[in-house]
Amino acid sequence: MREDNSAEAARKTTFLAGGVLELGWELCTWIPAVRRRSRRYDRTVIVGNPGFQYLYEDFADEYVEHRVSGDKDRWLCNGQLQKMPDRFVRRFRPDKIWTPTRKICYNRQREYFKYGGGEAEKYDIIIHARAMTKYGQSNLNYSPKKYAKLVRHFSGKRIACIGSRKGAFAIDGAEDLRGVPMKQLSNVLGVGKVCVGTSSGPMHLASMCGCPHVVLTGPEKLKSLHWRTNKDRYVHLWNPFNAPCNVVQAVGWKPPLKKVIEAVEMFV
Repeated sequence: MREDNSAEAARKTTFLAGGVLELGWELCTWIPAVRRRSRRYDRTVIVGNPGFQYLYEDFADEYVEHRVSGDKDRWLCNGQLQKMPDRFVRRFRPDKIWTPTRKICYNRQREYFKYGGGEAEKYDIIIHARAMTKYGQSNLNYSPKKYAKLVRHFSGKRIACIGSRKGAFAIDGAEDLRGVPMKQLSNVLGVGKVCVGTSSGPMHLASMCGCPHVVLTGPEKLKSLHWRTNKDRYVHLWNPFNAPCNVVQAVGWKPPLKKVIEAVEMFV
C-alpha cells in the first residue's frame, strides 16, 4: 500500500501479488484470480518468474522478476509469504499481499484473458517435445525419435518446436522456436493449427491462446473434486476458450505413434 495516511490515499491502494508456480497452475488458476482481484485496486504490482511479464501485462502496472533456485523454492499453492523478497514484505501490509494458496488456486473466481493475437508466422504443427523431469521421472517424456517420425509423416507441413532450450528437444525437420519471448510464442500459438506434446505448461498456454492441442498423458482415476484428472483439466476445467483438445492417454505417457498421428490429423 502507498505509504500515505490521508483518506484519499487510503482509497488508492496498491495490490501486490507474488507467485512462482508451475506454468500450468500459474496460467489457469493463479493469474486469472489475480486479474479479477486487481480490479478492486488502483495499482497492481506482480512479483513473478523472469520472462513471464507478458502474461500479466494486460492488467499489471508493474512487474518485478524474481528468480528461484529450483522446484523446491516454487510457491506451489502453499502461500509461503516468507519467500517473497524482503523489500516487498517490508513495504506492503500483509493484507495487500497475495501469494498462492489452495483456496485461491482451487476456488477463487477468475477472469481469463486470451493470449496471442498478434502478427506471427503460421505453422501447421507446433511441437513441445518436453525434455524435463515430471513427478521425479524423466521417462515420462515422449521419445524425440517418435517426434522425428511424426515430422517425417507430415512432410510438407510447416512444423516448429517450442519450449525452453533446456527443457525441450529440437526435432530434425522442424523449425526451432525454443526460447522465443513469451509474447512471440503466444502469437505463434494463437495462429497455429495444432500444438502437440506431453502434458506441460506450454500445452496449457496453447489452450489459453485458443490453439487446438493434442496432449499426451497417462490414464488416470478421478482424484478429487478440485484436482480432477489431466483430461478433465485440458478439456473442461482449464480450457476457458473451448479450444479444441484431443487427450491421448497411455501408460507411461507414451501412446503409440499411430494414435498421436491420428489425433494430429484431425486438425491438419
